[in-house]
Amino acid sequence: QGVTTVTSDSWSNPQSESGKLAGVDLLSRFVNGQNTPITIVGTRDSIAIPCLKDSMATVNIPAVFLGSPAKLLQGSNLYVGLLNALFAQSAETTVTIANPFAASMSVLEMKATISVQGRAIATIDENLRSSPARANPHSTSVSPRVKTKLLISGTAIKALLDGLGSNLSVDVDSTMVAMMGEYEIPGLKYAQNGVPTVAKIESSFSQWGN
Repeated sequence: QGVTTVTSDSWSNPQSESGKLAGVDLLSRFVNGQNTPITIVGTRDSIAIPCLKDSMATVNIPAVFLGSPAKLLQGSNLYVGLLNALFAQSAETTVTIANPFAASMSVLEMKATISVQGRAIATIDENLRSSPARANPHSTSVSPRVKTKLLISGTAIKALLDGLGSNLSVDVDSTMVAMMGEYEIPGLKYAQNGVPTVAKIESSFSQWGN
């Protein structure tokens, strides 16, 4: 009698398409800090003791898969070349990623909208497979520079000026293809408000703006 608390590891290797989609949704909710109701179901194969196999097959325990309390994006830098911004509406962004997983994490593809006070100021649509943004287990890492399309408007210009040399607070809404350990996870969704960002002005007109 009484309460027994057991800590255990779990493995996921869904084979069906519906199982894979559910796995991506679970990971998306985890990195977004959202709790997910789950059910622990027993089978006859859950235990090796013959007399307990029938009992184990009736196990059906509701549980909660807790979301990560940590923020995936710790901060970012927005590099703006004046000529690139004016003529090509281009910039570059680096982000500091905090990996909450016990496996390494790499961002292979990213589509994102960057907003300030509800108004989009930039977008990202990049394939990063040649130079992924990678973080080791439970550690932080700064990504390579990522091409960023500026949405030139009064809001965007004010945001850039406000962010010069100091933190600008931006909201990020993204969909990624990520690698967790050896497994590729397509369609991983992540949104975070209030990402501290510093805008840095660069004078040259570089090739990435063309």
